[in-house]
Parts: sequence; structure tokens; C-alpha cells
Amino acid sequence: MKKQNNLEVSFRRALKELAKKDIQRQCQLAGADYKIIRAGEVLISLLLMNRVYEISYPEGEVTCRDNPRNVGLMEKAILLRYLNNAREANGEERLVGFSELPSGSFYNPAFSERVVKPFIDFFGREPEKLKWAAKRLGGVEVPFGDVGVKIPFLPKVKISFIIWRGDDEFPPSGKILFNSNISSYLSTEGVVIASEMLFNELKKSALMKRDFFLRNTHHARRNTIYERTRYELKGD
Repeated sequence: MKKQNNLEVSFRRALKELAKKDIQRQCQLAGADYKIIRAGEVLISLLLMNRVYEISYPEGEVTCRDNPRNVGLMEKAILLRYLNNAREANGEERLVGFSELPSGSFYNPAFSERVVKPFIDFFGREPEKLKWAAKRLGGVEVPFGDVGVKIPFLPKVKISFIIWRGDDEFPPSGKILFNSNISSYLSTEGVVIASEMLFNELKKSALMKRDFFLRNTHHARRNTIYERTRYELKGD
């Protein structure tokens, strides 16, 4: 309950802060679509994890165009934080580790516990699952590790998940890397939340793929048994 309250407060605060800014400019910086509906009312469209979210302003209502379900507070809060934080990114873009982000060493224990370790535990023995899962989220392969993927979390925020396969001698290992200008869009705490959200989506996608495979295997086996039985009965 406390976490939900904190997210609600964060969302409402971000909505108020956005009112003090040039919203159209913030949308340009964030890679969001800006559309005037009528006087004093704006519709902001934004991709989050390969789904289109729409924010009506100033009401602050958030909907997902690709899914009619109610949008969770976590998604609402991260969308508004991103819109608020967006600023001009400077310098050449490169990949950086979490510890290179502002106060990264301070947040690193929480980041490792909440994201890195669960990621390695889930994908370490079967890195191929990471390819399937990332593709569903608009990810592309990168030439790192046994399997590496780069996935757009938000238009200007891309997160790379890299895994090295484990074997009988060595345990699996993994890294999560970020575009170097990510701090122009999210706070370091926000990066932890974004990484956790994206890992959970990857995990969900991989499990859906596995369940689909198991169902098809079961149906194929049942059909084979049925055909064999029919053949044997014909023979009798």
C-alpha cells in the first residue's frame, strides 16, 4: 500500500511539474507525439515497451492504445518522470554500466538484487530465450556475450541485456548496459525501475513462448496417439 501511495504521489507531482514547462518542447525532447485536441487540452502519445500510451493533459488520464486494461501506477509514474526529465542530450552516445551513472555506486546493491541477479538466474542456462523475448518487445541483437539484445524501453531510453551461458564448470553471468545519455531522461533511481520493468516483460514474454511450445507439443503428441490408434483399429 505504501509503494502504491508513493507512486501516486510521484505521478501527481510530475503532472504539476509538467504544467510549469513548455509541454510541446518536452514532447520533442522525449520523442513523444503532441496533439492539440481543443483549447487547453492536449493528447500526448508515447511508446513504452513497444506499446502506445496516451496521456490526456491536463487531466492526467493515461490509457494504453494496445491494451484496454487499466494502466498501472508504475507505468503512469515512469511516463511522467520521463516527460519531465527529458532534456537535450550532449556528447556521443555509447554504452555504459550502471555504476557509471550519477550515484550509480550508491544504488548498485539494489540494482543487482532487483534486476541483475534475477536476470542471470532466469536466462543464464537458456540464453536463446532472451532472443525470443526481446524480439517481441522490438529489441535487436548486439554482438556481446553469448546472447546480447538492445531493447527500446522508451523512445530515447534503450537498455541492453547481455548473457554468458553457464556450464558444469562456470556459472552463468550477465550485464545490463545503458545508452550514455540515459540520465538526460531518467534519474538513476528511475533507471533501476525501468530495468526491472523491462526484465519482468522479458520474463513474461519468454514464459508465454514456452507455454505456447508446450501446448503445441501436447496437441501434436495427442494427435499422433489418436492417428496411431485409428490405424491399429483399422488393422484389426
